[in-house]
Amino acid sequence: MAPTYTRKQGRLYRYYTCMKAIRSGHGECPVRSVAAGEIEAAVIGQVRALLKATEIQARVERLAADIPPADVRSALAEFDRLWDELFPAEQARILELLVEKVAVHPGDVELKLRIDGLASVVADMNSQRKRKAA
Repeated sequence: MAPTYTRKQGRLYRYYTCMKAIRSGHGECPVRSVAAGEIEAAVIGQVRALLKATEIQARVERLAADIPPADVRSALAEFDRLWDELFPAEQARILELLVEKVAVHPGDVELKLRIDGLASVVADMNSQRKRKAA
C-alpha cells in the first residue's frame, strides 16, 4: 500500500491505497484503501502486544546476547511508556526498525516484526536508561 492524502473542504484526509488498485483498477484489490489513522493505530497496537509476548522477549534475549536478559525485559516493559513520550518522527523511525511488513486483508491486519531491529531498539533504550541514571 502507498500513503496518500486528499483535501476536502479544507480538511486533510490521510489514507493508504492498494498498489494493485492504483496500477490495475480498484477491482483488483480486496482492500482498496484504509484510513491512515486506523491502520497506524492497529499496527502500533499489534507492536505493543507483540512486545509483551514471552516468545518475542526470548528471541530478543538470544539476539541481543550482550544485553543482560533482565535489561531486555525491562526495556520491553517500558516500551509503552516511552512510545507515548516520543515525537512522531522518532516513532516513525522506530516503526521502520521494528516492522518488516504490514499486510492488510479484509477484516485483518497481519504484522511481521524485524527481530534484529527490535534488538537494536532494546539496545538504544538500554543505553538511554544508563545515561539517565549516570
